[in-house]
Amino acid sequence: MVDEIEEIMDDSIEDIAVDSVIENDNGNQKTKPRWENWVALSSSLFAVLSAIAALLAIFASDEAAIAESAETVYSAYKEGVSTSYYILQTKMEILDALDKPAIASDKEQLIKLKKQMETYKAKAEKNDKEGRRQYQVHDMLAIGVTLFQVAILMGGISILMQRPGFWVFGMVFMIVGLGFMAKGLIFI
Repeated sequence: MVDEIEEIMDDSIEDIAVDSVIENDNGNQKTKPRWENWVALSSSLFAVLSAIAALLAIFASDEAAIAESAETVYSAYKEGVSTSYYILQTKMEILDALDKPAIASDKEQLIKLKKQMETYKAKAEKNDKEGRRQYQVHDMLAIGVTLFQVAILMGGISILMQRPGFWVFGMVFMIVGLGFMAKGLIFI
C-alpha cells in the first residue's frame, strides 16, 4: 500500500510538473510584444483625431452652405435693386431726350439705389469669400480624416502580419494628417 501511495505521489508530481510547463508555455503565448500595445494606443488616438476632424469638417461644410445661401440672397437683392436702378435711369434719360425736367425725387432715388446695389454687391462678395474659405477648411480636415484612417489601417495590418514596420510607415500618414488638420484649424 505504501508503494502504491508513493507511485501515485510520483505520478502526481510528474503531472504537476507537466501541467506547470504547459501553463507557462500558454502564459508566454498570451503576452503581447510591447509594440502591439503602442499600435493599439496610437490607433485609438488616430480614431479620436479622425472623429474630431470629421466633426469639424461637417461644421465647416455647413458654414460654407450657409454663406453660399446668403451670397445668393444678396446677389438676388442686388439684381432686383439693379433692375430698379436701370429702369429709373432709363426713365430719366427718356425725360432728358424729350427735354423734360427730371423729377428731384427720382434723382435722390437713383443715388439711394446705387448705394444699395454697392452694399448688396459687397455683402454677396463677402459671403462668397467666406463660403470658399469654409470649403477649403472642410477639404483640409477631410484629407486629415482620410490620412488618420489610413494610419489606423496600417496599424491593423502590422498586427495581422506581425510586422511593426507597417505601423511605423502608418505614422507617416498620421504626421501628414496632423499637418492637414492643423492647416484646416488655422483657417477656422
